Amino acid sequence: MPKSIPSYQDIYGSEYLNPLDLNKKKVRVVFTSAEVRELRCQEKTGIKIVLKAETEDGKPCKKLIAVNKTSAKQMSLAWGVPDTQNGCKAWLGKLAELSHTKVKAFGKLADCILITPIGAVERTPADHEEAPPDDLSLT
Repeated sequence: MPKSIPSYQDIYGSEYLNPLDLNKKKVRVVFTSAEVRELRCQEKTGIKIVLKAETEDGKPCKKLIAVNKTSAKQMSLAWGVPDTQNGCKAWLGKLAELSHTKVKAFGKLADCILITPIGAVERTPADHEEAPPDDLSLT
């Protein structure tokens, strides 16, 4: 009986979504849960928000989505800075598009997943009248 030959995913797969998984497609997802995890990337360890998601039609995504800094900034601008201690609820139930892009990381361009928010939180004028944080200089 011949041995079973492992698939590419069996050999190199991960529990986290990567650009190859998208196969050059853009995919819309809704985030269902979030947690903060310590992850290792390029010989460095860091803390990241990790999201579970489902497709627009409600099918659970098989892999988790580690949120990179570029995507986290876009999501925070659109939906608000998440409360990481309470499950990032500001981002849950939100629709986003996943795509493959390149960003500068570790001093060179790297392939990554870009999370683009679809629809932003409506901001009232009062939101813009607040004084800036102490560490932000507008002059």
